[in-house]
Amino acid sequence: MKKNIIRSYNIIQKSKKNKELLKKISIYDNTLEYKTLRERVAICFYIIQESWMKNEISRAKNYMSEKLYKLYSNRINELKMKNRINIAEDIILVNSKPIEVAIGENGNGDYIWMYVKGTRKSYQLDAGTKSTIKDTLNKGVFKEYWKFIRGSEGWILDETLKLDDISEKVYFKERLCS
Repeated sequence: MKKNIIRSYNIIQKSKKNKELLKKISIYDNTLEYKTLRERVAICFYIIQESWMKNEISRAKNYMSEKLYKLYSNRINELKMKNRINIAEDIILVNSKPIEVAIGENGNGDYIWMYVKGTRKSYQLDAGTKSTIKDTLNKGVFKEYWKFIRGSEGWILDETLKLDDISEKVYFKERLCS
């Protein structure tokens, strides 16, 4: 419980600092305006979730990096080989907040880490019998970090991390945790 309270506080503090930073630099790049960025995150979120659910990640190719596209394609192929289908229902993006922003002078290496909170009911079906695979049911809130990089058509998803998979202080270099 204490860990979750500290994490929530850190996310709020990092978000405040980065919203201020985005406000300052958005006068030079409107894709960094906070509202525009959140809209882009939402578009990516829903398209990627839908594509994942339909086992057709190619529909979301323009919203993710080549690296992530290959990773998701491999995961979907693994599911197909296991004769499984992803199902996701009641998908809602609850919130997204910028927690780390790195913008250079020439645009190379730019990235933004977003805290993403959503809800969904997800599970897998056996493709042949259409029966639910019992150990795959996952419903409720999920919280992740999503890294966005510049793509040819706007910000695209490059990496995702589960909150519990990392130590924020190490991963985000402590500079934004204090």
